[in-house]
Amino acid sequence: MSDVGNWIGDGTRELDQPRAEAVTQEVVERVWKAPRRGGLVVGVGGPRWRFVLGFGHVARGDVMPTAETVFEIASVTKVFTALALVVLAGRRLVQLDDPVRMALPETVRVPSWHGREITLRQLCLHTSGLPKHPRGTPRRWLRHPSRPYAGLTTGAVFRDLGRTRLRNEPGSRWEYSNLGMGMLGIALAQVTGASYETLINDLICAPLGLGHTRVAPTADDQLAVGYGRFGHALEPGSHGSLAGAGDLRSCAADLMEFTRLGFGEGPDELVRAARDSLAVRFPVSDGSEQALGWRIWRVRDDEWPGHGGDSAGFRSSVSFHVPSRTALVALSNGTHGAQTWFDALVPELWKGLQAASSRPSSRFHDAMR
Repeated sequence: MSDVGNWIGDGTRELDQPRAEAVTQEVVERVWKAPRRGGLVVGVGGPRWRFVLGFGHVARGDVMPTAETVFEIASVTKVFTALALVVLAGRRLVQLDDPVRMALPETVRVPSWHGREITLRQLCLHTSGLPKHPRGTPRRWLRHPSRPYAGLTTGAVFRDLGRTRLRNEPGSRWEYSNLGMGMLGIALAQVTGASYETLINDLICAPLGLGHTRVAPTADDQLAVGYGRFGHALEPGSHGSLAGAGDLRSCAADLMEFTRLGFGEGPDELVRAARDSLAVRFPVSDGSEQALGWRIWRVRDDEWPGHGGDSAGFRSSVSFHVPSRTALVALSNGTHGAQTWFDALVPELWKGLQAASSRPSSRFHDAMR
């Protein structure tokens, strides 16, 4: 995550699109370590403008990625899953503090802590006490190093859940959990009787007009290919039945549109849900806060919601700053060297954009690294 700075406050000048594009181009050329395969798209949106720049290639020897190129967004999926929960709570189909067992078949055993049950809110805040991964993940990693959740069925998740021990009392501690968010996706699908993909499309994507955000890509999608460390193409990713933890694919144009909810723009139901998602907080040991879906980074009295994603062959980041109504999306395919440069790219982009419109803040940059 990263830095938008104090643009509108303090009487500083508003960043215009030409200056923002120039800064983005300069930062990418300086930071991006182009892999042997793959590419990068960066989208920046201001109060009255937005743009997407593409670099590299969609696939080997292919065209440059565009605003509509579809990438795996991995854990950015969790923000969509969380928003779906809040929408369903607004419709009174669930309540945030419902025990998870209420959304699942009666035969499913959900672990508890001395009688204290896990709630839907706790799944969403990563405070359920569930481990990061489902049981058996190391074994699956040995067989499929890049896709350890592929083929994981709902029945298998339910069976293993009954044998899982909580790591701490629900609601007492933050610990990032793919299993927890995957279970939330399963629970919401069980409540509505729809598949996870149908649920996300009906509640979020269709109302917002997100035509390229889905679990299963279509023949019309321009798909980015994920590449391994040695430049070899990887199989498409899958989280199996834990789709709610990281199975969505999307493009920069859709994700830029999605961030408008954080600025109060969009269908009323989704704007309310986005506002409520950001209002629920739990402190994290690194000084950030966990909202429903979003992580919140704070410097002085300012805050930046965001989320990143990391899967085999892909990296993703979505973040925004409400006072300046500015959003940043970065999507990459190509693992070779990506961990280092991508982690530096987003903070450097925010730092550069801030410096172009106001005095730079090294304290902010340090906090976001």
